[in-house]
Amino acid sequence: MRRTKSPHMKRIINHKLSRRNLLKLMAHTVVGAALGSRPIRGVSGQGPAIIKGKTLHYLTFYEFPPPANEEIVKLVGEFSKEAGVKVRIDMMYAVDLQTKITAALAAGVGPDLVRLSGISPHLFGSGLVEVDDLAKSIGERDDGFYEQPISNCKVGQVWKAVPFVIIPLAPAWNLNHLNQIDENPPGTWDEYAGVARKLKEKGFNIGWNLGRELCPTPNFIYPLLWSFGGREFEKDGKTVAIDSQETRKAINFLSSLWEEVGSGDPFDWKYGKSRNMFLSEKASVTVSSAALYFNAVSKAPNVAKNMRYTFLPRGPKGLFHRHITQEHAVLKLSKNPDVAKELIGFLMSPEKLLRFLKANNSGKIGPSKAWETSEMWKSEPALKDFRTIGASGREVGYPGPSSKTAQEILTDFLIIEMFLRVLKGEMKADESVELTKKKLEKASALEC
Repeated sequence: MRRTKSPHMKRIINHKLSRRNLLKLMAHTVVGAALGSRPIRGVSGQGPAIIKGKTLHYLTFYEFPPPANEEIVKLVGEFSKEAGVKVRIDMMYAVDLQTKITAALAAGVGPDLVRLSGISPHLFGSGLVEVDDLAKSIGERDDGFYEQPISNCKVGQVWKAVPFVIIPLAPAWNLNHLNQIDENPPGTWDEYAGVARKLKEKGFNIGWNLGRELCPTPNFIYPLLWSFGGREFEKDGKTVAIDSQETRKAINFLSSLWEEVGSGDPFDWKYGKSRNMFLSEKASVTVSSAALYFNAVSKAPNVAKNMRYTFLPRGPKGLFHRHITQEHAVLKLSKNPDVAKELIGFLMSPEKLLRFLKANNSGKIGPSKAWETSEMWKSEPALKDFRTIGASGREVGYPGPSSKTAQEILTDFLIIEMFLRVLKGEMKADESVELTKKKLEKASALEC
C-alpha cells in the first residue's frame, strides 16, 4: 500500500535542490550585484567605507537540510544588491574546506570571507583579520555569545572570527520505547543507567557513540568526562589534569554500564551503526545532530513522530555538551576586508539570521542567548530542547581555552581511547589514565 507523505515530509523533500539548480541560483547572486545602489550599514555602526563597486569572494559550506542552501544564497544576493557589491559565493563540503583555506593562505590568493567550523580560527589565526569591534557589538546586542563559540572565535584575547550558528548534538530518544518501560528521558547519568537496563530487558539497545570518529563520539565522551569533573587541562590550558579521581569515576561509570547493557565490540559502535539501528527501531537513543531527525522524517516517519531530542544527562559536576560551532572569518589576503565585515554584519542581523535558522528547521541555533526566545521555537517539537542547549556547550580543552593542542588530542583520539581501552578490557582505569597523561604531556610539550 502506498503511504501518503505528511505535510512536514513534503516540506523537506520538496525543497531538495539539485547541484545544477543551486549553481544557477549562485550565478544569479553574482550578476545581481549590478542592480544594487543602496549602501548598507554593518552591525559595527561604522558603516561601509564606500564599498559600492567592489568585489567579494565568499567560501562556505553545503548546507543540510537543502533549503538552507537556497536561503544563504538568497541572503548573499540581497546584500549584493543593497550594497552594490559583486559577490562570488562558492560552496564545498566542510571536510574539504580546511585544505582549501590552507592552500589559499600559502598562495596569497583566495576567498575574502570564509565560514569556519569548531576551533579552526585557532588553526588559521595568523592568517585572519581581527574582528574585535564587530564581534563585540553583535555579542552585546544579542545578550552575550555562549561560551563555546567565544572559546573557538577568540585566539588569546583577540576575536579572529565572528560566531554564526551552532549545530547542537544531543541524545535523540524514541519516546515510544520509553513509554513501554514507563520512563521519561533521564536527567542524570544514574537515571540513564537505570533506563538503559530497563530497555535491555525489553529487547532494545543503546545506540552507543564509541567509534574512532570525530563526530559524534567526542560529543558523547567529552561531556561525560566533564560532567564527572574530569578534564584534560587546568584553566591555563597547559597544565595536564587528566590524572584525577573524577576522570576515573567517569571511565568506571561507562565501563560498568557497558558490561551491563553493551554488546559487541565498542570500536564497532560508530555513528552509521547507531543511526541505522535507531531508524530501524532497534536502538532507543543515540547522540546526533538534527540530521537524524530529518533523515527519519523522509525514511522512517513512524520513528520521526516519536522522536525527541533532550539534554545529555547531568553528572556530579554539572551539565555539559559539545556542539559544532560555525563562524565567519576574513582572510588577511583579502583586498576588501571592509566589504567582508559588512557581509558578516548583514548575515548576523536578527531578521536575516532568523530566516537562515528557519530554513534549517531549527536544526541550527543562534550563537547567543537572545535566540532562546525566538519565534522559530514554535515549530519542530522534537527539537524544542535545542532552544537553550547552547548554554551548556564547551570545547575540547575545557576548562582551558580552545587550542591547537586540544584539537590534536581530539584528532588523535587520545581521550576516546582512554575510555575504550577500559571498555575492551585491555587496561584498568588507573593504567589507561596514566598512559593518557603521558601522551597529553607529550602533546602539550610539542606546542610549547
